[in-house]
Amino acid sequence: MKYIKQIFLLIWKHKEWLFSGIGLTIISSIFSSNKIENVPDDHKETNDIKIEADYKGDIYENSIINNYNTINTNHEKNNTEKSIIMSESKYLEYLNSIVDNDVIYHYYSDYDGDGSCEMFALVGETRPYTVVDEEEEKNLYGKIWFINEYGAVEVESDDIEYWESPYVFSVDGNVFITFEQAFTTGSLTYIWGVKNGEPYQPNISKKGNGLKINEFNEIEITHSTYDMMYMDEIGKLGHTWKKYYFYFDGRTFREYGGMKISVSDILNIPNGNMIINEINNKSCEIDSIFYRNNGIININISKESKHEINYYTITIRYDGDNWGFVQSEFGRDYGRGTYLKEMIPSAAVSPKEYPY
Repeated sequence: MKYIKQIFLLIWKHKEWLFSGIGLTIISSIFSSNKIENVPDDHKETNDIKIEADYKGDIYENSIINNYNTINTNHEKNNTEKSIIMSESKYLEYLNSIVDNDVIYHYYSDYDGDGSCEMFALVGETRPYTVVDEEEEKNLYGKIWFINEYGAVEVESDDIEYWESPYVFSVDGNVFITFEQAFTTGSLTYIWGVKNGEPYQPNISKKGNGLKINEFNEIEITHSTYDMMYMDEIGKLGHTWKKYYFYFDGRTFREYGGMKISVSDILNIPNGNMIINEINNKSCEIDSIFYRNNGIININISKESKHEINYYTITIRYDGDNWGFVQSEFGRDYGRGTYLKEMIPSAAVSPKEYPY
């Protein structure tokens, strides 16, 4: 206490000098210098984690940039020097040396086409499950890791159960890997890629399920909703699955958004009256029609009874000369539910005009 009083007396005696421009500069320099020197490197402020969000506040692109120490892992890594030989076997060897559980899946590739290879891996265990025909299969359960020449990082820290076979696809020289989170009547697609040597989830990750490349070289993603029917005093119910279409523009993924067209536009299609007549014969109402730039036309229809409304869709692909039905999730010419103008509005690019 005696020394504290002496310090305060000294400050008061020289207060005019201390609060002068020179005094404040020296004090600021002392405290600034001490702050930087005494803070460990892994606690200093960093802007190396970059997260972009859409207008609703949902995270839609998560990039882990240049600072593996910002991720919660069980080991230390050198961020600036290459510490692992670039090979599939060396990446596996390194990952196995730092994790407690088994590496149950991995995929090694040059994901961003820069000449350096990376690897995504799943660390955990396999879990058996029984499908409808009583054939036992195995799901993958664990955490997702990313490995390159600089080290390894746990990019998905939650233990999640995925379907057995991750799906890998390539667009414009970029390789992406999808992990399908398993649910009882559906799934959710986690998509991982590499940008500038670092792992990231693109804007369509965790928005739908069942991503695949179709015969038209389009990316299909299934939208899982409960919109099969409407019942009085209950509301909408009934699980449906509807395909939406995407492409990669060299920078990010874009959706083929829809524009509303009319019944007369369908009638102008060769033999388009066959579609309209079939709808009328079933006593259904046309609720909306959407045209997309890839030639897809979604026709939303409904049929109302005393206490319920059932919702159906008819989808065709039209190239200006010929058209054909696009099969629904159960291999029929019609599906259930209602198509939206856009599945992911922040990614959608809609036609400016109907070309036919």
